[in-house]
Amino acid sequence: MKRILIAGAALIVVMTAVLIMTPRATAPQPLPEAELTAASSSDGTMISEDTAPDGQTASGTPSPTANTSNPATFTGTLEAIDTGCFADGVCSATVDGKVVVVMIGWNRDAVGQIIGVDSIGDLETVIGKTVEVYAAPTDDGGYTLIGSSEYYIKLLP
Repeated sequence: MKRILIAGAALIVVMTAVLIMTPRATAPQPLPEAELTAASSSDGTMISEDTAPDGQTASGTPSPTANTSNPATFTGTLEAIDTGCFADGVCSATVDGKVVVVMIGWNRDAVGQIIGVDSIGDLETVIGKTVEVYAAPTDDGGYTLIGSSEYYIKLLP
């Protein structure tokens, strides 16, 4: 019985030593651009959580300002799809050279819809087809579906 107790004590000492000597992984430190905050604008509307107080997005690019009081409708050929929002970036569609922001990762504002396909990823299967866009123009010359659930990109027959 005495040998079993000594062996058990020795095992506990060895395991404790192994645990103490084993290096521990440290938690990754956030990048400075990831230190973003949610805030309200002067009119009380919520600023998207992926936008820093300096107007930069998580990727470091300036956030375009949408003119939601003057939405536009246009048709054109779907040229490209960017699904960067799957990684907290921007998802967009390019229609006749005009970039239409479909979604921004972590956005909590109202967002328009995609009509005629099941998801933004499915838009990749209809590149070259004609679409109709109803969206808000942005100050950078593009358009956005963010700001109203009435906005859309619709696949035309």
